[in-house]
Amino acid sequence: MYGIDPHGDAPAFHLEGAVRLDPGHVLARVVLAILAIKAIDYNQHELPSGYLGEPGDDLVLLKNASEKLREGVDIGVRAFLEEDISRLESDAMSWIELRGKFSNLDWKTRMSVWQGRLQQS
Repeated sequence: MYGIDPHGDAPAFHLEGAVRLDPGHVLARVVLAILAIKAIDYNQHELPSGYLGEPGDDLVLLKNASEKLREGVDIGVRAFLEEDISRLESDAMSWIELRGKFSNLDWKTRMSVWQGRLQQS
C-alpha cells in the first residue's frame, strides 16, 4: 500500500500501526494522508485516457485520508491537503461517470468532454 521500501515493507503499514498505538500521533496521520494523496494522484495521471486501478477504491482511501486530518492537524496543513483530496475525489467521481462514454472518442473530443465537466460544476 502506497509504495514499498527495499526491505519489502510498506511505509503505510508501520504508520497505521503507530496511529493504532497512539491515535493522537498527528505526524503519522498527516504522512498517511499524503501517501494516499500521492498514490491516487499517480492513479489519475493518465486522465482522461485512463485510470490506473479502481476509482471507487480511491474514493474510500480519500475518505480515510480526510478523516485522518480532522483532529489535531494544523488548520493550514489540513486546508492544503483537503484541497488535493477534493480535486482527486472530483476526478475519481467524474471518471466513474464518464469512463463508458470515452471508449469511442478521439483524443480531442475526449479532452473537450473531460475539461467541460469542470465548467458544469
